[in-house]
Amino acid sequence: MTRLVQSSFLLLTVVWSVEANPHFEAARPVLEQNCLECHHADEGKGGLKLHTQEDFLLGGDEELAYNQKAPKDSELLRRIRLPHDHDEFMPPSSEKVSREALTSNEITTLEKWLIAGAPWPQGIILEPKEKTAPLEDPNKLDPQLAKIETFPSKVSLETASDFHRLVVLATSQDATTRDVSASAKITIANPKLAKLEGTTLLPLADGETIVQVDFRGQSSKNLSLKIIPTQKRFRLKLRNFRSSQKNPHTLSNKSRKPTRKAKDSSRKLRDFPLNLKKPTLKKTNFLEH
Repeated sequence: MTRLVQSSFLLLTVVWSVEANPHFEAARPVLEQNCLECHHADEGKGGLKLHTQEDFLLGGDEELAYNQKAPKDSELLRRIRLPHDHDEFMPPSSEKVSREALTSNEITTLEKWLIAGAPWPQGIILEPKEKTAPLEDPNKLDPQLAKIETFPSKVSLETASDFHRLVVLATSQDATTRDVSASAKITIANPKLAKLEGTTLLPLADGETIVQVDFRGQSSKNLSLKIIPTQKRFRLKLRNFRSSQKNPHTLSNKSRKPTRKAKDSSRKLRDFPLNLKKPTLKKTNFLEH
């Protein structure tokens, strides 16, 4: 009964987020690749399901997974930090499946998510997914690597209300391409203007800087990062809109000058006789013949 009251209190106090959240986006793949296999919509071992925010906050049969008052002491974190041979270790291995413990980076990601209040965008439902390949050492040279590219090449953020995830693709000598975003070394030239949460850029102050990306002996073209106030961005959009109205390519058909071909067609239409008389049929009296 006590656990039910606690979970109900959490449901009332945790605010649903409509927009995407960087902490949730970073924690989502960790949960889907390590936890949802045993705690999905159709099966919740120990009574714990993690596919929706409501089920996550309800917790398991015995305890809540998330401790709102002391996030660092949450049962979720305690279980994944236990020794691998402990009976309560998560995710557990079985005779059929051998599961690896979460990495220190994955545990830190979940901890930051819980400390931030366990934000969960409204309507998002998690699904179990296969675990991706282990992270690569970005400092270890790879002679087979031809180049790396970072997308997008330019990022513009609004101060304290925006974020953007970077994607880093590596191309080998044989032209094969793979996503190395999680393994790449990303460095912000001026850390006072922005910070990184995984591969997500978060603004801290207005200004301009560059972002350097390195991976196994290759570097991508420096990424341009601009952080501007919300009002300034609105003024820029308004100015671009006004300039587009002055562009002759964006004018409506009414404001465009008629072409020579259009003039000739108009002249022909004007000269065409519109007062044509209907042909009269001559009546023939068959009796006269």
